[in-house]
Amino acid sequence: EAPVQRTMQWCVLSALLASTTCFSPRRVRHARTRMQASTLPKDETGVSYLRDTNPDADGRGVLVAVLDTGCDLAAAGLQTTSTGQPKYVDFLDCTGGGDIDMSVSRKKDGTTLEGASGATLTLGAWADSVDEFRVGAAPLWTLLPGSTRERVLAERKELFEATHRAAATRMQRDLDAAENWTPSPEDELVWGGRANATAAAKKAKKTELEARLKELDALLKDDYDDAGPLIDVVAFRDDNGWRAVVDAEGTGDLTDSSPMAPFGVERQLGTFGFGSACTFCLQIGDLDDGGALSIVCDAGSHGTHVAGIVAANFEAEDDAADGVAPGCQILALKIGDGRLGSAE
Repeated sequence: EAPVQRTMQWCVLSALLASTTCFSPRRVRHARTRMQASTLPKDETGVSYLRDTNPDADGRGVLVAVLDTGCDLAAAGLQTTSTGQPKYVDFLDCTGGGDIDMSVSRKKDGTTLEGASGATLTLGAWADSVDEFRVGAAPLWTLLPGSTRERVLAERKELFEATHRAAATRMQRDLDAAENWTPSPEDELVWGGRANATAAAKKAKKTELEARLKELDALLKDDYDDAGPLIDVVAFRDDNGWRAVVDAEGTGDLTDSSPMAPFGVERQLGTFGFGSACTFCLQIGDLDDGGALSIVCDAGSHGTHVAGIVAANFEAEDDAADGVAPGCQILALKIGDGRLGSAE
């Protein structure tokens, strides 16, 4: 029985080897992409063989919905398909996390408009033919992905601490020099009613410097709270529907801004400032009929990772870094709520 069993095992092994010869690893055209090729096992799963034998079998004509944290619409390799179509057909926020209250209507005053944050917004030529606008605002921290928000908060606190240390050092230096400070004639005049105006002025200055130094220490230790900027949004209707301008830099100057339509209409992207470099798009319903305006950005990197595995297309001679189906398009659906740490 043993020889018969061993013979059967060899037959099975031979059959398995024969059936997998068509999945032999492809020759990587450039040595620099060997590591890239190893990160996505297209050879082992038979994708490489399928693509070699059927070049058009790359997902073209297929739409894939990615229900995840949302996707970075500016990510490399996720801009066009292998046939030149836009990679993303749309990006929808299914969580409501980016919805902005746009119920307030305001008229412009010349070339300015009071934003929902209370800031005076300077409008550009795009607003010349519009008299009434919808305004809204949202804290930037509620819009950014968690990792981006944490990075920006850390960078801003580091800058604050450096500025604080410089101010505290100057204050301490002035306090140390207070004993040798010579009051000006104006100081002498203020304290002229005292028996010793010079001594009174020095004491007052020292007391003031000590109070300032104490407040600086408290500001860093107990009172530091970075609420972040408010992002103003201005919406209006033109002949083609609703459009909106987002004060992504928080400057109030919208002169050179370009009104944005819903992403699926004109494929426009914006980028938040304040060191975040976070891209976003808009979705705008009929604001006169209960529709919503949503600022849509990803809540994390996982959705972009998934989209890359599925559909990345780097348009290079070496396709080792491409996804499984570089010809397909992506519908990005954000179901990970950024307000809940991208939880679904």
